[in-house]
Amino acid sequence: NKIDLEEVRERSEGIIGELKKAAGHSRVLPISAMKSENVKELMFRLKKFADAQPEVVLPEAMPNTDLGTLQVEADSDAFHIETDPSYPGQWRIVGEYIEGIAKMTHWEYPEAVERFG
Repeated sequence: NKIDLEEVRERSEGIIGELKKAAGHSRVLPISAMKSENVKELMFRLKKFADAQPEVVLPEAMPNTDLGTLQVEADSDAFHIETDPSYPGQWRIVGEYIEGIAKMTHWEYPEAVERFG
């Protein structure tokens, strides 16, 4: 990518040669996404590559479960708060329901963390 930049275009022959050597084949295509240079050719090559791959048989998907219709026990949201003297200022909320929700949470997303805020 970036073949549209003058400093890259000037060195493109050497760069392409190094890429071919490192890849162990000659199927290297310089492109410019910004100017759409060689992008269609890249897409055709990717399609050809994808079509040549063996078909993968995936296991059958599990049926969808509507979590809104699950029955929960009346005291399922019972919890208590613990602290460990070894970790002053840190607290742990213990309860089957809240721990289950925490296990299903993708903590890497700020929106998920906000649910517990």
